[in-house]
Amino acid sequence: MDVSVIDPRGDDWASVPHLPRDAFEIRIDGEPLSPQIAARTEFDEICPDAERTGPALLADPRPTLVVLADLNFLDARARHAVARALDDLADIAAARPIRVKVLAFGHRVTALTPSFTSDPEVIRSAADDLRRTVGSGPPLIPRDPPTATFSPPRPELSAPVDVVEPAPPDPERLRPPFAVAAPQLGAVTASGPRGPREPISPDRELAERSDFDPRPSLAAIESVLLSHAGEPGRKALVLFTSDWFDLPDRLWLSEMSETLLAAQNGFTVWTVDARGLAAAGHRPSGLLGQLAAASGGGTVRSAGRLAVAFERALSQLSCYYLFSIPAEPPERGSERHSVTVALDTRRHPEYWAYRVKNPNGFTLLSPARHRERLRLAALMEPDAHRFPEVRVSASYPDGKKWVMPVEFSVLLSDLSFEPTGKGFEARFGWEGIVTDEEGRTRCRLGDGRVRRVRVASPPARHPPTMLVVRTACPLGGPGLLDVRVVVEDIVSGEIGAGTSFVDVPEPGGGLARFSPLRLGVASGRDFLVALPLPAADVPRDEARAAFVPLRPGEAVLTTDRLAARFVACGQEPPPRVVLYRRSSGAATPKVEALYQLLTAARGAVSRGGTVCREYEAVVPEKTLGPGRYGLAILDRRRRIPSRAALESLLAAGEAEARAEFRVAPAPQFLPPGDHAGRRPEADAPLLTRRPAGAVRESRTAGEAEPAPAA
Repeated sequence: MDVSVIDPRGDDWASVPHLPRDAFEIRIDGEPLSPQIAARTEFDEICPDAERTGPALLADPRPTLVVLADLNFLDARARHAVARALDDLADIAAARPIRVKVLAFGHRVTALTPSFTSDPEVIRSAADDLRRTVGSGPPLIPRDPPTATFSPPRPELSAPVDVVEPAPPDPERLRPPFAVAAPQLGAVTASGPRGPREPISPDRELAERSDFDPRPSLAAIESVLLSHAGEPGRKALVLFTSDWFDLPDRLWLSEMSETLLAAQNGFTVWTVDARGLAAAGHRPSGLLGQLAAASGGGTVRSAGRLAVAFERALSQLSCYYLFSIPAEPPERGSERHSVTVALDTRRHPEYWAYRVKNPNGFTLLSPARHRERLRLAALMEPDAHRFPEVRVSASYPDGKKWVMPVEFSVLLSDLSFEPTGKGFEARFGWEGIVTDEEGRTRCRLGDGRVRRVRVASPPARHPPTMLVVRTACPLGGPGLLDVRVVVEDIVSGEIGAGTSFVDVPEPGGGLARFSPLRLGVASGRDFLVALPLPAADVPRDEARAAFVPLRPGEAVLTTDRLAARFVACGQEPPPRVVLYRRSSGAATPKVEALYQLLTAARGAVSRGGTVCREYEAVVPEKTLGPGRYGLAILDRRRRIPSRAALESLLAAGEAEARAEFRVAPAPQFLPPGDHAGRRPEADAPLLTRRPAGAVRESRTAGEAEPAPAA
C-alpha cells in the first residue's frame, strides 16, 4: 500500500520525507493492526535521497505516467486543451527523465504512442493525433432536464459548435488497438448516442448526464490499469474527461468496484475535468472524485492549465512510503476491506498539519480469482506477457458456415515439468477471445479446464517440440478480427499470450488482390490436440498437419515441412507460387528459380460476385538443403520466359507478395543437459482433462513480432 504525506502549507505534492514508522497508525476495518500483524508489516521510504533501501528502489527510478483521454466526454475545445497539456508534458520530458504512454478511448482503447517513451517528439506527435480527432466527438449540447435521481438540480449549459478540422485521423495510425474487455472476458464498447435514460434493471435506472454511458469508460479504465499492471514501481493514471462522466451516487460502489480492484496494482488515479475554467460554477462529477480519492490520487477541475495534473502526479510519484501488510486471501471469491492511515500526533505533535493520502480500501482475491484477473490482463495486453511462448495462427473462414479455424502452439520446453512416478508432468490451461474492429465479441475460445502433459523426460529446447491446439470460432460474418489466446503454466504461474489479426472484408470494391504470405512449419516432433478432444492420449503429429507460425529470423530445419498461406480475391485462377534460392557465393546474391508449388484452397468467402480464398502451398520435408530461400506469388497471367527472368521480376517489385527464409541443418544429437539423454521423439505425452476453477493463461507473440531475446 502506497502512502503519501502532504504538507498543505506548500505547493509540492511530494511526500514529506524521513518520517519514522511509529509515526503512522494503520486501521483495517476500523481496528488497529494486531501485534502479530504489525510485527510482520514491512515499511520502506521510496525517495531519491532516502537512507532506506527497499525492493521498489531496485526498479526503474523514472516516474511512470499513463495518460488516457476519454474522447466520449471531450468536445473540440476540451481536446485542444488536452493536446496543449501533452505539449507541456513533452517539455517536462525534455527536462527530466520520465516514462509516458498516451492512450485514447472512443469505441475502443487506442495507443497514441507505440509504447512507454521518454522522447518529447513522440509525446508531441500524440498531441497532434489528438488534435486530428476534433470534429468526431460529442458537441456541448444542452443537458436534459434534471431528474429525481440527481440532486441538487444542475444548470443547463450553452451550446457552442465544434470546429471541424480538415485533416481526419489516419485509421492506420491508430491500429492495432486492443478491445476493452469486461471481467467476464466480454467486449464493452461505447456504441454511439443513446437516449437520456437507460434502464439497467427493473429496480435500477441510470440517469445519464450526457449522450454517452460512462460504464464503458469505466471498463476502459479497468483495462488500461490491468494491462499495465506489470510495470514496475508506483504508477499514475491521468484521466482526461469532463464532469459529464458521472453516475448516481448509489451506483458508485457497484460500478466502480472492478476498476478500483485493478488500481491495486501500484496505480494512483488522477482525474481531470478537461473543460478547465468552463467547468467553474457547475456541479462536479462525484464519480471522478470518488475514483481519485479511493485510489490515493487527486482531482483537477476549473484549472487554466491542465498540465498541472502531470506536475502533481509526478511530484507524488517522486517520494512516498510503502507498507507491506501480510493478509490471508479467501478460499473463494473476494473480500473487501477498508483501510485508514493517520499520523500519531500524540507521539509526534509536530506532524499535526500534515495530510495523509492513501487508498481507502483494498480487495483480497482467492487464488482462482487472482489467476482469472491475470489472464484478463494478458488478454488485454499480450505484448507484456511473452513467456511461455505462444504462437497464434487463424485461417480464413468458410463463407457458408462462417467457421474460422484457429491454432495456437506452445513450446513444451517453456512449461514447467514436475517429476511423477512414471516420468514428468506439466499442467496448463488456456483461454481465448475473438473480437472485431468494433470491439464486439465474436466468440470465446477454451473450456476453462486444467490439462496435463506427461512425458518420459522433459523436452529439449532444441530442436523445438511444440504442443499445438486446434479449435474453431463461429464468426457469423466478415470483419477485422483480433484473435487472442492466453496460456497459463499452472506449476510456475507464468502466463503467456499471443495474438493474430485476420481481415475478412465484405467483398466488393477496394479489396487487395493478395494478402502477405504467412509461413509456418510442421516438424513431426510436435503433438497435436484437435478439440473437442476425442481421447485422453495426445498423438504425435506424424502427418505434419500442424501450422506453427515462423518468427522473423527463425530458421526452418531441413527435416521440417514448410507451409505458406495467403488470401487471393477475384475470379482469376490461383496464382503461381514460385520457390527460389538466393546464391551467396557471388558479391551480389543471385536469384535462382527452383520450381512452382502446387496450391490447395482452404476457406472461401463469396459476396456480390467476388470470391476471396485462402490458399496453402507446401514444401515437403527433406527437400531443401541449408541456405537462403524465398517464395513469390506471381500473377498466373504473367508469362515467365525463363528462370533467369524471375530475378528481374523480383527486382522490379512485380511480385504480388513474397517472403524469404533460411534453412538450417537439423541437429544429429541432443545438446548436453538433456534429461537422461532421451530424444524428445521417445517421449509419450499424455494429456488428460479434469475440471478446475479459473485457468490462468499465457500470452503468445503475434506472427509479425520478433523473437524475444534469449
